[in-house]
Order: sequence, then C-alpha cells, then structure tokens
Amino acid sequence: MRPLVFLFTALSNCTALDTHDLSSQETKHSHAKRPVSESSSAANTSPTQAAPFALLAPAVKTRSDECFLYIESNGLPAHDRMIAITAWQQQVPLPQDYTGANAWRLPLVPVPAKEPATIRGRFLRGGIAIAANGVPIFNPQNNRGEVSLDIGELDAWGGHCGRADDYHYHVAPLHLQNTLGPALPIAYALDGYPIYGLAEPDGSAPTGLDGLRGHSTPALGYHYHASEKYPFVIGGFHGEVTEREGQVDPQPRAFPVRESLQALRGAKTTAFEKHNDRGFNLTYVVNGETRRVDCTLLVDGRYRFDYDQGSMGRKTEFYASNPGGDENGKPPRDRREPVSSVDARPDLPRSSNGSFLLSSPVVEDNSKLPGEFTADGAGISPPLSWSNPPAGTASYALLMDHIDPKGGFKWYWTVYDIPATTSSLEKGSQTVARLGTGFRGKLGYEPPHSKGPGLKTYVITLYALSAPPALDNPQKVDRQTLLAAIKGKILAHSSLRIVHTNAAGGNGPQAHPPRP
Repeated sequence: MRPLVFLFTALSNCTALDTHDLSSQETKHSHAKRPVSESSSAANTSPTQAAPFALLAPAVKTRSDECFLYIESNGLPAHDRMIAITAWQQQVPLPQDYTGANAWRLPLVPVPAKEPATIRGRFLRGGIAIAANGVPIFNPQNNRGEVSLDIGELDAWGGHCGRADDYHYHVAPLHLQNTLGPALPIAYALDGYPIYGLAEPDGSAPTGLDGLRGHSTPALGYHYHASEKYPFVIGGFHGEVTEREGQVDPQPRAFPVRESLQALRGAKTTAFEKHNDRGFNLTYVVNGETRRVDCTLLVDGRYRFDYDQGSMGRKTEFYASNPGGDENGKPPRDRREPVSSVDARPDLPRSSNGSFLLSSPVVEDNSKLPGEFTADGAGISPPLSWSNPPAGTASYALLMDHIDPKGGFKWYWTVYDIPATTSSLEKGSQTVARLGTGFRGKLGYEPPHSKGPGLKTYVITLYALSAPPALDNPQKVDRQTLLAAIKGKILAHSSLRIVHTNAAGGNGPQAHPPRP
C-alpha cells in the first residue's frame, strides 16, 4: 500500500497549489530558477513522460518535482522553417527563453475534468500542447478564430512565428514519428495526457475516439491521437486545465525583441538558411521581386536585422536580445536600439555577388578585434586578404567605418589605388596603395578608440573597381570623397564586421544602448 499512500500525498500537495499565483507572479515576469528537484537518470527516477523529450536532448531538457515535469528549450526545431507561407506576418524565428520559471510544465498525474473543454473557438492564445522537440503547439485556429492552415499562414512543417517572433506549430508535428518511433507520443497536451501519432504503438488504427480525439486503452490509459484534418492535434482537454484570458494558465511567456509587423500582402516565403546557430536569412517573393531578411546575433548580445527590400532599398536595425515586452509584441522603448533605420551603404552583405570575399587571419566576421589593432594596443592596421575578384577588376579601394550613436558615420581607414594584382594587405601596411584620411583628418589608419561602455561594430569594406578612382590629393581624400569617386565603377564589394570596446569599458553589452 505504500505506493498508493505516496500517490495520494503527491496529489494532495499538487492540488493545493494556486495556479493563479504561479501564472501571475512566477511565469509572467520572472526568469529565476524554480526550486525543483532535478530528475536523475543515474537513479532511474525520471518520470515516464520525460522519455520522448529525452530523445531530443540536448536541445530539450527536462526536470521534475513531485507534481510536474518541466520542459526547457529555446523553442526552435532542428528542421528548416518558414518556407512556403503565403500569408506571412513578417515574423521570423528567434530563440525564446523557455527555461527556469518560464519552462513548460505538465502534471505528472493528470486529473480528468468534470466537463471536458473544447478548443473550438476557445484557447485561441498561447499553447495547448508541447511537442517532444520543445516547440509549443497552438490551437489550429489563430487568435482571430481562423484555421491557420486554411489561409496559408503555416510553413511546410505546420508552423510559423507569432507576434514575438516565437516559432510554434498549429498542427500536429507528425514528422516527429520518424524520430521517436510508434511507441512514444509526439507531444503532450497541457492537461498532462499524451498525444500519439496517427496509429497506436502496435501500428493499428485507433478506434472509439471521442470528440476530443482521445480514448483509453489497457496499455496506455487515456491518450489522444493526432489527425491530418481538423482539429489536427486535439479537439479539447480531457484533463483539468485553467483557462484565463483565452489561454491555458499558467504557461510560459514569449519575449519579443522588436515590435510586431503587419501581414505583407502577396508575399510568399521561399527559402530559409541558418548561419551557424548565430542567425539566418529568410527569402521571400512579393510582386515578382525577391527580397530577404538577414538576422544575426552579434557577440555583444544584440540582434542585427538587415532588410533587403529590393526596389524599396535596404535598411538595418539593431535590437537588444530578449529585453522582454508585452503580449502584443512591443518591446520596451528604453531597450530598443534601432541604430539606423535606413542605411544607404552598399556594404551590408558579406559578399555582394556571393563569391568575392574579404577576410582576415586575425579576426572573423562579427568577432572582437585583437587589442594590437586598436587604440588599446599598437594601433596598427590588421592584415586582410581577399579571393575570387570579379572579372575586369582594375583596382581596389577600402573603407573602414562605424555608425555612431547619433546615426552619423565615422571612418578610420581610407585606402585606394590598391593594384589589381594584390590579394592581401599585410599588418601595418603603408606602401602597397595610397592612403586617405580618417574622420579626425589624419592620414592612414586610425585605430578604433571606443569612448563609451559596451561593444561597438566597425565595418571594413573592400571594393573591386572597373577603373581606378581619379583622386590626386590624398590630403583631402576622406570617406565621402572616395565613395563619390568610385561611384559607377564598383564591380563587387565584400564587408568584414569587427567588434571592439575600450579596455576600461568592459566586454559586456551596454546596459542602456544609446538611441539615435
């Protein structure tokens, strides 16, 4: 009788919890770790509900106490995403902090509800289930009551992003059956009952499903089955849940870094490419024109958004990562950092033609510049090299500049008449080409000398030219003069972005980034 006594005690402790307190206080504003006991695989104490999530580790982590299983992840699946959407809200997939007190939670002992709660027209906000890969599953209806799949909002995997750039599914992720096999559920509803795929673990078709797409079997007890047609996931909750403000409560929050955008009429997403876990680019077509959003997580903790809007031009915006915000996708104004709403420079991509590439043996793109090449050290110019110049290159020119907190340009290195036969510049090079001025008026390389705290980004851009620029007086060749002289002669360009902070300023991101 001891197990029954323990179960009764656990149930008593769990039902004594006040879910309103958990929602309004713990998950709404706090990222602190909730004091729970870690599940120990060595002691074989992990609850059975943890099994499907364990197969997707380390992207998904679990822990438990006597009442709940907690699922932690960044909310991003391993598969590609955001492809083939025809009703795009201009949202993109950013990692979320579903950890600590903001983790997803499942009751270890689900309690059947006195009255099952349908999801049709209800629970239109937030998740109704959590997939085994740590991605939340929302109601098949969006928050306006429309079936997201029917109106083209979902990608090829049945997901898309919400107003906080949070990725989630609106249909059952049946592709997880290939990873988990038939014996494990592909997801758990937030009432604690498992959601299996289209078949039973033995391969047979489920029979006797109720209106929630669930039934009981001797082997599994009560469980749901996903479907390839509405309601796709579950038809409602067999177990007890609390509904508050249109969603299951409590549940994690998604934290936006930028304000939400509106649907882009006529746009279709066509490609998604990840950047070594530090960002991605999303390609879309609108009015027959291909455009792109490029997002990069910088070493200083900010997100850089580069928007190639085709005939509408380019723009770049910077945002502090996960500053928090409200449920409508609006980050606090004092944490937003749109350094430049419109950047007319043609040096935003790493390579304008995809092959001409500038690099350095001492610093990678979006990495910190060693102190030797800054005002904290010897202050000499860094070594550079490049490859795959376009045909017809007659000369090269180079600029290193930076956008200051007021939105203006400062430049630190102006070089021109670099011979077409050259493919590199040595450290501290002074003789290969002609030198222009920095923004202080000094000839040659002016090393970065950051005055304020926090990391700053500087851009070195190399231009392959069809003809040398007509410049006779190096005493007056500054950034603006050089750009005017090479206009119409640029065959290709490549940029290397480097990061620096002064030695006294520390290496952490700015607590309050400057606003333009």
